[in-house]
Amino acid sequence: MPTRANLSDYGFILLNLGEYNEAISIFQIVITESPEQPEAWLGLGKAKLATDSVVGAIEAFQRVLFYKPEFIEAKINLSVALRKANRLSEARKELNEIIKLEPKNVAAQNNIGILETKLANYMAAKVAFLTAIELAPDYADAHYNLGNVYWCEMNFQLSSDCYRKSIELEGDKRAAEYNLALCNQKLRNFNGALILFNKLIDSLPNDINEEIRLFNGRGNIYRDLGKFEDALSDIDRAISLSKSNASLLGNKALTLLHSGHVNQAIAIYREALDLDPEHADLRSNFSQALLISGYYREGWTEFESRLISQNLQEKRGKIPGVPWSGEDLREKHLVVWCEQGYGDVIQFIRFLIPLSEVAHQITFVCPTRLKSLLGSLKLDVSLCDNIDIYPLPDFNVPLMSLPHLLKLEEILDPSPYLWAKPFLVERWASILGQAKKPRIGINWQGNPHYEWAHQRSLSLSDLRTLIIDERYQIFSLHQG
Repeated sequence: MPTRANLSDYGFILLNLGEYNEAISIFQIVITESPEQPEAWLGLGKAKLATDSVVGAIEAFQRVLFYKPEFIEAKINLSVALRKANRLSEARKELNEIIKLEPKNVAAQNNIGILETKLANYMAAKVAFLTAIELAPDYADAHYNLGNVYWCEMNFQLSSDCYRKSIELEGDKRAAEYNLALCNQKLRNFNGALILFNKLIDSLPNDINEEIRLFNGRGNIYRDLGKFEDALSDIDRAISLSKSNASLLGNKALTLLHSGHVNQAIAIYREALDLDPEHADLRSNFSQALLISGYYREGWTEFESRLISQNLQEKRGKIPGVPWSGEDLREKHLVVWCEQGYGDVIQFIRFLIPLSEVAHQITFVCPTRLKSLLGSLKLDVSLCDNIDIYPLPDFNVPLMSLPHLLKLEEILDPSPYLWAKPFLVERWASILGQAKKPRIGINWQGNPHYEWAHQRSLSLSDLRTLIIDERYQIFSLHQG
């Protein structure tokens, strides 16, 4: 045991070795004997911050600043602790004071970026991180954190570039490699993602949570590659380490669903929902499994769970009228509104047909780009592309709730229900000329900013067999 005079230095040695609890004990001894020791308070704050004792860390850093008001390192650490305590305005105040004192302080710029990222102020976050990188081009943390901003913006290519740069600069390699693997997955580079997951698993630390995360993540990659046995093996490994984890069970069910084992997937979803009945993603995926299996009534009922999301609640709050839950619509005006993408609108617009048989007046609020096409629906339905509806409606309902509220037990097939306008048919006939073989239009990717775009998109090369088949004339309908 070192002498009392060297105790503080010994505390910092323990801190640097990651022996945080031992360091806390040492710094507390120093402070008890001599409270006016800002360096010891700083060490205590850092050790407490490392052990997620955020309140204690804040108190320690504030004590440092009581003795040394312009101690920059203490201010930066205090801002980190305040951010972790979700006291964001106080954290921002500390960081702004640092920038006033030291405009070129890269750690402060980096922490401002992290704070703005947490507040979803992505432009401000990018400015902060790019400023830090301009001041210190080899600052690995700033490159990594900039990658996190691009990830939030779903710009996965730029995000992956930042993670690679962080790895190159010897930053937190495991964190950057894990995030880079996820970027590769989003960019459909599944083999690249698999290589990174294998590398991380080969050097797995003694950490159960990390083991769960990595095996579950690699299972997702195997699923994307269509290697369902490998995927289930990895996900089962994760479940064995956390047997009551509803999300892991849901992931197993999703993998079974993708592999065509629908009834097994449904059984696992029920097991997962017994553990966590309010899990929104589970209920949504469960509903889709039920619908795929033809259990329409239960499937549509479960699908209503999507309406608890904050986004849809906020959207519904802007629509006039009382939410419709199946009341008599004779002599009533009902507004139907869209909640998801164009494809869902085109698919679900058919359910206005049975709705028109029970509703006196229907107004459909639809995307402007679809208004012309949807206008071909041969129904007495008013179309508008905004919520300024007059006269005010009695009720409103999201389009995709109609099968549930109409108590439909099968998929409605009124085909055809939409038509191209005659002048457009004539126009394209004149452009394309007489058809000598069947014509097929293809679009191989959806909205690239959709979170799960990688699961519903193709590479153009995947369609090569169709494209080179001389029996057909192929047209690209792809945009972007």
